Amino acid sequence: LVGFFVNTLVLRTDTSGDPRFDDLLARARDRSLAAYAHQDLPFEYLVEAVNPVRSRSGNALFQVMFALQNTEAPTLTMAGAEAEPYPLDSDNSKFDLFLSMGEALTEAGRPDGIGGTLEYATELFDRSTAEKIAAWYVTFLRAVVHDPSVRLADAPLLSDEERTELLRTRNATGDGMPAALPHERFAQQAARAPGALAVRAGDDETDYADLDRRANRLARLLLDSGVGREDVVALALPRTADLVAALLAVMKTGAAYLPLDPANPADRLAYVLKDAAPAAVITTPALHGALPGPLPEACVLLGDPATEERLAAFRDADVTDAERGTPVHPADAAYV
Repeated sequence: LVGFFVNTLVLRTDTSGDPRFDDLLARARDRSLAAYAHQDLPFEYLVEAVNPVRSRSGNALFQVMFALQNTEAPTLTMAGAEAEPYPLDSDNSKFDLFLSMGEALTEAGRPDGIGGTLEYATELFDRSTAEKIAAWYVTFLRAVVHDPSVRLADAPLLSDEERTELLRTRNATGDGMPAALPHERFAQQAARAPGALAVRAGDDETDYADLDRRANRLARLLLDSGVGREDVVALALPRTADLVAALLAVMKTGAAYLPLDPANPADRLAYVLKDAAPAAVITTPALHGALPGPLPEACVLLGDPATEERLAAFRDADVTDAERGTPVHPADAAYV
């Protein structure tokens, strides 16, 4: 072989069962000693025996290498000259990651810490990422040295600053949510800009005032059919303005909407309907026949002359708590 390539073991470490670190260390030790029992096996023979999928983008058997340099530093004595090792940096990573560690000793020969370098493939990592990986490794080592019995899932990787950034800064929820519910906010927008475009479906355009009017009438029809707070209303509608109006109408009643895709298999639709047990279904005459039975008695067919006649009889104004019989609460179910 060109180069120095001995004492290299290809290891797979079993981390199943969320072991304690000292148990994992024992597993790795046993695996390593068992591997060294076959250290005379030529590497090229191992590669042929395993016969991995070859790729020019990386090593066939492993991608991460760890080396502990714990032998004495070489010395060279020449008369009249002083010599010392001179490290060379090839600027060429042979693996995805290569962590090379070395033990330091005092002049008295006592342990004086461990240092090292982390080489990384620049095609995969940038410098900041490699630095984070090294920092996470140090954090992990400190934790398991402090408590070797810690389980892997409980061993920290992030620094205190990173945990704060992840759990507090990026995940900040202190701003709160608007006090108004979604359908109430829609009604407010409809009052502010009644003529603004709300929905465009193909060539059909619907403004806020018309959409809110349709939703209020449909909500009253549902209430008149017995739908109430936290009931479930199934919607089997094409993607038109009527679908948006139906979603708003269900929310205005305090019920939760259950979207159905008529293109789904009949068995799937039947299961969903049986499991959710909706109090009502909103669909169209064309899709009504594609829904598997039995359907609820309250079945609203949008576009049907009889349904449109009923809708025309209801008021356009926003639905009130008096009509619902109880206020809608933010914790109520909205969608199934």
